[in-house]
Amino acid sequence: MNNLENSKRAKKALEHIKKALKNGKGTKASDWIPLFGAGGPPNSGYDGGKFRYGFISKKRCKEICKMKIGDPNRCRPYFDANREYFVANKDESLLFCQAFSPRPDMRDTHPYDIFLYFIENDFYYIKYEHLEIHDEERNKIMYRIETINIFKNEFIDKRNDKEYVLSNLKAMISKNEENSVWLPNFKRVYEFTFYYDGKKI
Repeated sequence: MNNLENSKRAKKALEHIKKALKNGKGTKASDWIPLFGAGGPPNSGYDGGKFRYGFISKKRCKEICKMKIGDPNRCRPYFDANREYFVANKDESLLFCQAFSPRPDMRDTHPYDIFLYFIENDFYYIKYEHLEIHDEERNKIMYRIETINIFKNEFIDKRNDKEYVLSNLKAMISKNEENSVWLPNFKRVYEFTFYYDGKKI
C-alpha cells in the first residue's frame, strides 16, 4: 500500500470516528463495521488468543463504576469504565486497561501511566516502563520492538500463582501495546521482551 492510499484511509478513519462520536456511537464493535469490517479496529476481537481488545459490556462497566476506583495521582475523581478500551478475556473476569495518566506538569515526579488489572471483582494498580522501543524494517515489513519492565508489585509477589499472573499480564500488556495506535497507516508487527522488577520473564 502506497503513502497516498494510507493517507486516504487515515482520513476516512478520522471522518468515521468524528461521525460516530457525534451520533453517540463508537461504543461497540458494530459501530466500526463501515470502516474496518466485522472485526472492529485492527487487533481487536478474538484472534485465536485468550484476550480481545475493545469496549466491554454495559453490565461489567456498571460493576466497575460501582467500585469507585480512585486516581492515585488525584487528577480525576473516579475511574469511568464506560470511556475506556479494555483488554479482556471472553467472560470479562480478567480485564486490563490504561486508567490514569498524570498531568503534564506532574511528569517529572509521576512519569508513568497507571493501569488497572481486574480479577473478577478485585482490582490492582499496575505500572510498567519501556526499557527500549524502536522500529526496524525487515523484508519490507515494519517491526516494532519493545522491551518492557513491569514494576515490582506487592499484589503480584503475594500471589501463589505469580507465574500465571505474570503470564496474563504479559499477554494483556502486549495486546494493549499492539492497539495503542490502530489507524491503518500505522500497521506493524510487534515483538516483545518482558522483565519483572528488572528480571527477565
